[in-house]
Amino acid sequence: VVSDIAKHVVAENRAPERVNVYEIMTKPVLAVAADMNIRYAVRMLVQFSLSRALVVDQNRTPLGLVTLRDMVLRPADVS
Repeated sequence: VVSDIAKHVVAENRAPERVNVYEIMTKPVLAVAADMNIRYAVRMLVQFSLSRALVVDQNRTPLGLVTLRDMVLRPADVS
């Protein structure tokens, strides 16, 4: 996430090519299934005080990221 890079690389004047993602990323990384009910996904993010989650398919292949904003402001006809 951009804020992790800003806080742990740029602000600390570290060389980006010498930093491992795992060192600076916010943990835990939460993954939600692509077919998960949005209500449950929102609850999970709120429970862990997170604003975004990795979306994975049934094989746990990453599909993208979803944010609380995405889920709250989604069109009403999408489930």
